[in-house]
Amino acid sequence: MKLVNQLKLYFQEGTSDKVYEIDLCESGDGFLVNFRYGRRGAALKEGTKTVFPVPLAEAQKVFAALENEKRKKGYVAAGEAPIITASAPATTKTGTDKRKKAIVKLLKAAAAGEEAEHWQLSRIIWRAGDLKIKEAIPYIIQVADASDAANIYSAVWAIARCGTSDALGFLQNLQQNKALPDHVKHVVFEAILKLSNDKDKEMLLNNVLESLPRPFRSSIAKKDVKQFKRDLHEFLFELKTASNEYLVGIYQLTRNDIALHAVFLDVLSQIKFEHNYFKYVRKIFKVSEMLQDYSTYGVIARQIDKQPATYRVSYWMTPEQKQQQAFSNKTKSYLSSRIVRQLRKYGQANESSYVELASQILLAFRDDQDLTPPYYTSQYTYNYNPETRSHSSAEKKTHFDSYSRYNAFNYILFKNSARYRQVDDHFVCVPPYEPGNAIPMVREEAFPHLWNDAFDEVVELLSFSKVNWVHDFALKVWNANATFEAQIETLHIIRFLHAHATGTQQLGLSLARKKYNTSQPDTLLLMAMLDSNLEEARTQASEWITISRSTLLADTTFVTQLFKMRKVEAHAWLRSTLATHALTQTQAEVIIASVIAYLMSIEHDTEEDRRYLNQVADTVIISLGEFIKNISLDVIRDLFKHQSSDLHTFAGKILMKHAIKPEDLPEDFLNILLASNNPNSRSLGISLLGNFPDQLLLTKKDILVSFCLSPLADVRNAVKPIIMRLTKAYPDFGKALVELFVPAFLIKESYEGAHDDLLSLLSHELESSLHIIPKEKTLVLLNSRYRTSQVIGSILLKKTITTDDLSVMELVKLGNNPIQDVRNFTWSAFQRNPEKIKAAKAEAIRITDTDWDDTRIFAFDFFRNTFTVSDWDTELLISLCDSTREDVQDFAREMITKFFAANQGAEYLLKLSQHPSSKVQLFATAYLDEYASGKLEVMTSLKLYFITLLSQVNKGKVAKARVMDFLRKESLKSEDVAHLAAEIFTRVSVSIAITERAECIAALRDIKKKFPAVQTLMAVKEFNDYVRN
Repeated sequence: MKLVNQLKLYFQEGTSDKVYEIDLCESGDGFLVNFRYGRRGAALKEGTKTVFPVPLAEAQKVFAALENEKRKKGYVAAGEAPIITASAPATTKTGTDKRKKAIVKLLKAAAAGEEAEHWQLSRIIWRAGDLKIKEAIPYIIQVADASDAANIYSAVWAIARCGTSDALGFLQNLQQNKALPDHVKHVVFEAILKLSNDKDKEMLLNNVLESLPRPFRSSIAKKDVKQFKRDLHEFLFELKTASNEYLVGIYQLTRNDIALHAVFLDVLSQIKFEHNYFKYVRKIFKVSEMLQDYSTYGVIARQIDKQPATYRVSYWMTPEQKQQQAFSNKTKSYLSSRIVRQLRKYGQANESSYVELASQILLAFRDDQDLTPPYYTSQYTYNYNPETRSHSSAEKKTHFDSYSRYNAFNYILFKNSARYRQVDDHFVCVPPYEPGNAIPMVREEAFPHLWNDAFDEVVELLSFSKVNWVHDFALKVWNANATFEAQIETLHIIRFLHAHATGTQQLGLSLARKKYNTSQPDTLLLMAMLDSNLEEARTQASEWITISRSTLLADTTFVTQLFKMRKVEAHAWLRSTLATHALTQTQAEVIIASVIAYLMSIEHDTEEDRRYLNQVADTVIISLGEFIKNISLDVIRDLFKHQSSDLHTFAGKILMKHAIKPEDLPEDFLNILLASNNPNSRSLGISLLGNFPDQLLLTKKDILVSFCLSPLADVRNAVKPIIMRLTKAYPDFGKALVELFVPAFLIKESYEGAHDDLLSLLSHELESSLHIIPKEKTLVLLNSRYRTSQVIGSILLKKTITTDDLSVMELVKLGNNPIQDVRNFTWSAFQRNPEKIKAAKAEAIRITDTDWDDTRIFAFDFFRNTFTVSDWDTELLISLCDSTREDVQDFAREMITKFFAANQGAEYLLKLSQHPSSKVQLFATAYLDEYASGKLEVMTSLKLYFITLLSQVNKGKVAKARVMDFLRKESLKSEDVAHLAAEIFTRVSVSIAITERAECIAALRDIKKKFPAVQTLMAVKEFNDYVRN
């Protein structure tokens, strides 16, 4: 915006010292009239008389009317004499006037050397500043004593409150005093800053700016609100810098800039009162009180009641320990009480400052952040009745309503309420009232007579408060003051319609119905009603628009503003309305151009911003789709140049409806969409690509392949229809992709889920081209360690391979595959081809050693029912026993027993004896008596078997017993066998349990008796039996 004209008006009356600034600004094709108002030196509130740009002549008319309105109320420009009218109210109340005269008298006496009897001089000075007694300033300067910290602080504070530039010399001289405490130096600087002229103030603020950390110097100088917000969050909540002194400088620099100050207040409301934070917030709090910057004061006042004390003061804490803490319970209580005390002082003095301060405190609260659920505490009283010898108890509940812990908030709203009373640091419910009961219609606030004269503050509360209780209070004040309605303006009604509370919205609708003239439709009011949360307001606006439909909808400015509405319901109405209204091409083009320019100018930071942008863009596409097909590509290019990916999506949607062929689009358009971080933009880009002719798409295979392999799911899904279409029309294209994608299953995924996505593509869109994969590659896939490789291998197995294509060994490997369908394929192949299996039985039998229980069970059943005695041989059965799996060993013993041939017994005995399994070793003992008895050669070959089995500890009990019995019997039959048995018994006896060792010794004894020539390590001695006399 370009400033064309500016006017600053001032108003001074009693304790009031206000400023009103009017700006005439050029904006686009029109002009705006904006205004700012508030207490001089404090942050100003901002508003506008023209929500949308108007022609210059109309803007000048609005500017002049606003100036005349303010001049009639007594405002004058700098240097003009104040206007006194007969209707002007008295400047002061009688009581206040007397109080001021008394204070001036005391100060005058103090300047003459007299000392007040009952009041400290610093308190007198402070009170003079509190009441803004300008005539007291010369005396304050005379009695100021730099050696007295309380005195000089009060003097500077008073001068800052109500002094003029005449006091600058005193302040500047004071600034040179290096002995002043730091807190006094700070208020001296603030006072100089307030009273200096614009040029000197700019120089002082530049010095402050240079003292800030570099990021703040840049963002504040450039008035970059977004960057400033990011910098504050980074320094306060991420870096948590060692010193936060910069907060004070930021406050000084931003309090006269509405946008930057709003960001500062938002962040200030989030700061926790911890060490290295609170002391700087407290500095700001003191200055905001001095400068009557009540918006900042209100935010900190809320924080004081909301933040818990970080520690409790104890008598044993040293000063050093206290310095390391912040915001004690005593500090919290003191500051909370001080805020209420300040409110009470203003109210009792009947000062307008009361409603100004109170309204800003109330505006600092929000239901979504500060509303607490009601609760109660119970106190029990127990009684004993000696007559009835019974006990009874009584419960006394103390109810705490929402916001009960906020003292200033409750003092303002409920000081005169019969529902609440203050107990310690909370407001509690007064019985019989409990939270949730009906709200009385009587007014309950403190100093209601002051609110009766506070039209601006009541309107501000109704317009901007985010607390339902505040709206209830403000509506009571409104209803009690019939004169308020005469002062209402259209802008106020619009704000009421968009207010937080339903009651205020209904008030706005009521006022709109009174103000609206159907013969002269107020478009601003209509749009506000359509965009209201109140359904009744939207319905009423729709009815009024219907009355003047042809006129209103022919106004492109009005229709353009309708596109800017925020509510979903408002856009639903607009879409249905425009669907039945015929716009001309020219009208549509004007509207489209204006809306696009608007969308490119608004913020796109938050989710709500993005929702709103997409909503407006969709309304353009839905309602004006037939008119955008010939929109200039330069406009679309501007959308693509914007940093917002949502605007890129909007551009893509326009291109989808555009008359230009997709293949004729500038290549960078498509590239921006395809590379966007917005999934909607990418999908649109691929859709546009899909509209290319097939022959052209075939030349862009690399791009399509990259989409298929993209880590973004929306890209992969969007390209699938294109792949399927091209594969059906051009089979070679599909074959090429299959040959390219299948090997990817054998390598690590480039992103999590890549194999699954390719699997989906191959098994659906490219299914018809899978037959080109050879058997060897399919088997490699099936044997891969990746699950998806095995799955695609399974699909290929069923589609491209028959049983005849596979060897028995290959089938056996497939029987061990994790995929159930693959194992089923193996089972089926075995069942359909028994002769093939028998021909390669040595390989086939290995299927019993698979890791999968179901395959082993199938194999046992297959061999049990299919193989006959002629199919089994010793080697085959022994190989089964070689398995380490117990179920396979059990099956092997079953088959050996079933198909045993006598001529194979010795071979079974020798080979089974070598098996490490105790179960197989036990099984082998069954053959000893028949195939080893009396055969020294066989027993000699079994020597290691005997030693191994007999040496086992705590297992093979039955097998050991059989072997021991067999050897003892055989050793007594032949001396040669006795030599062998003696060697075995001797070796085993040194390593087995004592019980089994005794058996070995007994066997050696028997051998020695039978064959004395057999050498053993044992000596046998004969003893006579002992007989007791």
